Amino acid sequence: MLRLFLWLLVLGALPQLASAQIKCSGPVTRTESTICATSELMQLDRMLGASYKAALRVAPDQRTLKTEQRGWIARRNECDRYDCLEPQYRSRITELQSVQVRALARLDKPLTRQDAKRTCSNLARRVDARSIDELRLLSRWTTPTTLGVSELTDDERTQLARTQAWPAYHERALLYDLNLGADLSSTRFASFWGRQDCRSARMFNLDRFLTSDGIDDGRMQSERIDAKTERALATAEDSLILHEGRYFVFTGSPGGSQSIVSWVRPDGTIQPICMLQTATRSLTLLDSQDRSVCEQARNGKLTPVEWRREQPDPEDCCPRALSNGYDGDDPITAFSAPLGLDAKRRQQLLVRVAYGPGRECGSGRTASMVLHEDLRGPADTQLPDLLRESSGVWPEAYQLRNRYFVQVAKPDGTYHLLEANGGRVRQVCQFARKTKTSIEWLLDVEASAPDNK
Repeated sequence: MLRLFLWLLVLGALPQLASAQIKCSGPVTRTESTICATSELMQLDRMLGASYKAALRVAPDQRTLKTEQRGWIARRNECDRYDCLEPQYRSRITELQSVQVRALARLDKPLTRQDAKRTCSNLARRVDARSIDELRLLSRWTTPTTLGVSELTDDERTQLARTQAWPAYHERALLYDLNLGADLSSTRFASFWGRQDCRSARMFNLDRFLTSDGIDDGRMQSERIDAKTERALATAEDSLILHEGRYFVFTGSPGGSQSIVSWVRPDGTIQPICMLQTATRSLTLLDSQDRSVCEQARNGKLTPVEWRREQPDPEDCCPRALSNGYDGDDPITAFSAPLGLDAKRRQQLLVRVAYGPGRECGSGRTASMVLHEDLRGPADTQLPDLLRESSGVWPEAYQLRNRYFVQVAKPDGTYHLLEANGGRVRQVCQFARKTKTSIEWLLDVEASAPDNK
């Protein structure tokens, strides 16, 4: 009987080990508690699950991959701190993505119009499912002297310093190593941010840029991307993604209506292949504690609270939100909106914080919290726990007479309107937003020549 029990226990554990993704509902271990409490680790856990499933579909030896995955999970479970878990996740995701690249070996194959249409259709479905980020390639914040995945020589740094790609007043960048062509040779791609021009956050081929003395960044132009589209995408972020064994650049922002998909060609050029258009298909009221307020919210009748730009001291501001992943050196960009008084009758503020490179362009790391008006300590309210579960969309604050509300977007696509007054928080409304993303235009990739001039 005991042997049967142990066997059933093992069988029950195997699917969980294979799926790899953490379930935050119910009892959790110390490791799982740390992951569930940190939005960045939760995002990495979702990316790991997607990368593992994709690798498992194409791996030549599934049994070995499953064994390696169980071994990695066992090692991960020995950690219960952010600074231990975060690098383990990044390393394993990169390994799993490499499995896809080696197995599919499509990096030197032409992209037909049928391939492009299938890719754009698949990515459109992922936009609606809010799962584009699961395909992202990982990088790290880097400095000119310690570049981690890619080293720059002194001459290369000097050359970059003469261009707008690496502004003299900016020290950080995102760097990637991509394996391209039939020989899977390593090619460096980068994204640098400048404070005055958010569009400098666009991805480009670093090696091509350096060898052409700053003339050719590898980005191909398209007449289909007009000035209006350029303005709409000016603050969008470029993400390198891996889809069906090929690299693409996805340009878009959470909640945005337009996004561009570009193919990273075998020669390292970046060619736009389609534009996706996202529209709200329906906004369904799932739960209501105050129908009048919910109807006003659904119809856009609530009054938005005015956000005020803050100039916080990094040493004093936002200790809880910035405890994970903040090195204390980067300036902080913060905006606050009043939320009335907390349980101890102190003014509370809803605070949106961005830090790290790209923070002015919406591309840095972000956090949301409720603080006292001096921005130093958390207000006496339940709201911080609720904000931690939100997706990458900034929360919004609204006022209706003397009542204050916060709208929080969750990763599952639901929107929650919370009332926060006197330190007490209650959910007033829950909406389900469904979107429909379609291909606005599709380029004939086969007929396009890789000409950047």
